[in-house]
Amino acid sequence: MAASYDHGNWQGRTDGTPWMQRTLVRLLQVVPVEVFYAVVALVIPFYLLFSGRARRASWRFFRRRIGYSRLRSALSVYLNEWLLGLVVIDRFACYAGKRFRMDTVNRDREHFDAVAAGDEGFLQLICHWGNPEMAGYMFHTDKRMNVLVFAGETERMMQGRAQAFGASNIQMVPVSPDMAHLFTLNDALSRGEIVTMPADRSFGSSKTVRMDFLGAPAAFPAGPFRLAAAREVRAFALFVRKNGRRSYSAEFVPLASENLMADYVAQLERRVKAYPLHWFNFYDFWQ
Repeated sequence: MAASYDHGNWQGRTDGTPWMQRTLVRLLQVVPVEVFYAVVALVIPFYLLFSGRARRASWRFFRRRIGYSRLRSALSVYLNEWLLGLVVIDRFACYAGKRFRMDTVNRDREHFDAVAAGDEGFLQLICHWGNPEMAGYMFHTDKRMNVLVFAGETERMMQGRAQAFGASNIQMVPVSPDMAHLFTLNDALSRGEIVTMPADRSFGSSKTVRMDFLGAPAAFPAGPFRLAAAREVRAFALFVRKNGRRSYSAEFVPLASENLMADYVAQLERRVKAYPLHWFNFYDFWQ
């Protein structure tokens, strides 16, 4: 029920060096996460001074796609980066052994559990809205879950995630330059397992489909949807949002087998419109 965000988007901008990561985990074992939340709030203004490209893309998102005023767009750029900092801190807090509350906000979790209890494999599609990785630390399923992750992460990141996923029956599948990970995921579905992968980022593949998203065409990866069609498996969308200091909310949304991509894009658009500050894409998604 989780995956890592790719290095080119925000992970490399916020996670720091391996030494910083190790130090952060040690500190979070003894220091309340709220202390780091405050530090992030103070650091963000200085960071924004040197993040011209990301800052401009974020501002255009709030101004052009969400329709905010200039002042509100500028404030939203700050709050967006601050929220990103919080979810990154929370992830390292999980590595340090801290726990968060995870609530489901609809009854579709029961549908998900029923499908997971069956013999057939299925897809779980995630995105760069919210923090889906947190669900992997909070929920458990007896069915093996194969999670597509970015292969360029540091060893500390992979170790921390593996430890946090240890009790959740989750196996990480690193993205391979030769796309060999697609065969691994296909085999997992053949065994009746769950495959979790982002459906709003191509991970190096040039096979995309342009869909109307927030009033303009945007490129979505064709891979997850073609995989679901080829294997004739069900698909769920997972949306996880931070809604308190120590709490998250999760939605498990069953997607229509017909027009799967259109349904997924519509579900994503609905969440982004409702909570645009949780959209963690710091580049021009519509180019």
